[in-house]
Amino acid sequence: MKKMRKSLLALMMILALLGSMLSGCGSKGQESQTPDPGVSSGEESEAPPSEDTEGTTFGIEPLEKKEMIDLAYFSGAEHGLVFYIMDEMGWAEELNIGFNWSYFSAGPAMMEANGSWDVGTAGAAGAVNGIVGYDVNVIGISQYEHILNCFVRKDSPIYQAGKGNVAEAPEVYGDADSLRGTTWLLPVGTTAQQTLALYLAYFGLTTDDVTMTNMDVGSALAAFRAGEGDGMILWTSTNVTAQEEGYQSVCSCDDVNGVYSTCLLATDNALETKMDAVTTLFELYYNVEDWMMEHPEEMADMYLEACEVEGISCTESSAKYTAEVYEGLGIEKALERMTTYVDDPLGLLDRQISGGEFDVLDTMDYFVSLGSYSEEDRMKVLENNRITSVVAEAVLEKRN
Repeated sequence: MKKMRKSLLALMMILALLGSMLSGCGSKGQESQTPDPGVSSGEESEAPPSEDTEGTTFGIEPLEKKEMIDLAYFSGAEHGLVFYIMDEMGWAEELNIGFNWSYFSAGPAMMEANGSWDVGTAGAAGAVNGIVGYDVNVIGISQYEHILNCFVRKDSPIYQAGKGNVAEAPEVYGDADSLRGTTWLLPVGTTAQQTLALYLAYFGLTTDDVTMTNMDVGSALAAFRAGEGDGMILWTSTNVTAQEEGYQSVCSCDDVNGVYSTCLLATDNALETKMDAVTTLFELYYNVEDWMMEHPEEMADMYLEACEVEGISCTESSAKYTAEVYEGLGIEKALERMTTYVDDPLGLLDRQISGGEFDVLDTMDYFVSLGSYSEEDRMKVLENNRITSVVAEAVLEKRN
C-alpha cells in the first residue's frame, strides 16, 4: 500500500514538474502544501512514550510525539534509498517519524527548493551549492560513490586509443588527441564535472578543451542513445543501465584522485525547530545503512522496488550490482567521521576540521579552483559551521 501511494505521488510530482518546472511536495495518503520555512510543518500527535527502547528495531528511543519530516528524496540514489527502506520496513513509524516526500534528481534543484524540506541527501557538489547559497547544513557523510563513470561508444576514438596511456591510472582509456574537442553530456556543477576534469587532466587537458552539455543523467543517457555527444557521465541506476547496453567506460570516479562523498543534510529551520526528530532520524539513517550492507539481497530488492515507484529504469541485475558495490558508513563510522579532527589540507584555518568537513571541502576546493566559488565562500562555510557535528554529538550524548 505504501508503494502504491509513493507511485501515485511520484507521478504527481512528475506532472507538477512538467507543468510548473518547480519541485512539488507531497505527503503519503493526503494532499500536502508547501510548508512555511519559518513554521514547523506536519502534524504532531500524542503518542505514548516507549519505556523500553530495546523494543525498537535498532534500540533507538522513539520520539514522545509523532513528528513529520519534510523529506528531500534523491530519486534513484542509494543515499536516498535509506529513507525508502526505513519507511517501507516501518522503522521510521516505530520511532514516531513520518515523512512528507519531495522528489529530486539533481542537487542544485534540491537546494533551490530548500524552503520546502527539512532533511535530505545529495552528492558533495550539490551539498556545496546548498551550504554556500542557501540555509542548508551538512550534518553527516552518507556514503562514498563508486558508481560514476565516463562512457563512450565502442567505435569512439577515445576507446580505440586503448588504456594504459597514463602510468598513475592504467585502467583509463584515451589520449589527448582523442579527447580534445569532444562533446560530453553530463550534469554540470556536480561530481560528474569533477570526474571529467580530473580525467582530462591526466592528458594535460581541461574542460575548456571539450564541450560540456548540461543535462541530468537520465536525459544524458536518452540523448546519447539518439546519437548526441561523444561521451556521457552517469551515476547510480543510469550508470548500470549504460553498462548493460554495451557502452564503454573509459574512466570511473575510482580512477581519479577525488573524495566522492554524499551528504546527509538538514536546513536551518529543521535544526532550530525539529532537533530531536533530526537527531533520532540521524541515528536511524545510519543504522539502516548497516542493515543494507548486512543484507545485500534485500537491499537489491528494495532498490528495484524504489526505482519502479519513482519511474526510473532499473533491472534486477542493475539492482544486484548496486547492492554489491554499496559502501555506506554505518552508525559507528558516521559518528566517528563527524567527530574526528584533522588539519585543513590547504592550511588556511587556525583550527582543525572534522572528517566531514575534509570530505566536503575536497569537492569544494575543486570548484574553487574553477572559480565557481571563492576562497571567501570557503571561509564563510567553515566560520558559519555549515558542515556541522552538532547532530552527531547529540547522538553520541544519547548513546552514552
